[in-house]
This record gives sequence, structure tokens and C-alpha cells, in this order.
Amino acid sequence: MPDRNGVVLRLACLTAFTVVVDIEAADALMDALRTGDIGAVLAHHDQRGRVLLGVRPHPLPGAPAAVELAPMELELHLSPRHSVRLVFSRSRAHELLQHLADARDVLSRVAGRRQ
Repeated sequence: MPDRNGVVLRLACLTAFTVVVDIEAADALMDALRTGDIGAVLAHHDQRGRVLLGVRPHPLPGAPAAVELAPMELELHLSPRHSVRLVFSRSRAHELLQHLADARDVLSRVAGRRQ
């Protein structure tokens, strides 16, 4: 059974799309959100086990081409019939980044107490 200590992400407010990422994956996800990079992190899903959570810029027609201004997209593909893609404006992506950073900090402090 995977380590259950991690940052829980409930995508689209649905239990079916809830995953847990560890500290390293949270860091990579935050880096991609911060820089506008394309990436994927390993996450744990209760029914599917290890899955990839993708992140990338989401260019919109007529929007600025600069990656740092583009909305960001998170995608979780569990099966051909079960996937979710969420697009965050840059301001919402920044809010997500702050929530991830806060959760990651708490997780780090808890892990430090166990050692």
C-alpha cells in the first residue's frame, strides 16, 4: 500500500478524480504551474493505483501567446471513459500554487516530526 501521506487533490470536486501526490510531485507540480512548463507527476488514485497527473499551458484563441500569461491545465486520465481536464486562469493557477505550497509545508513539518 502506498504511503498515504501526501497532498490530496480532489479534481472537479469529485471523489472519482481524487489523487494524492507526495512532496516531490507537489514540488514538480508547483514548478510547472509557476513557470508555465509542460509536465506530469506521479499520483496515487484509490482504485487505479499509480496514475499521471498532467500539467501544461492551455492556449486560448485570441489570448497572449506568452506561456507565462496562458491559463494552465491539469489533466487526469483514468480510463477512456474517465478523465478530467481543468483549465485555470493565471490568477486561479496562482491560487492553486499557494494552496499546494501551504499543503506541502504542512506535510514537510509533519514528516519532520516523525523523524
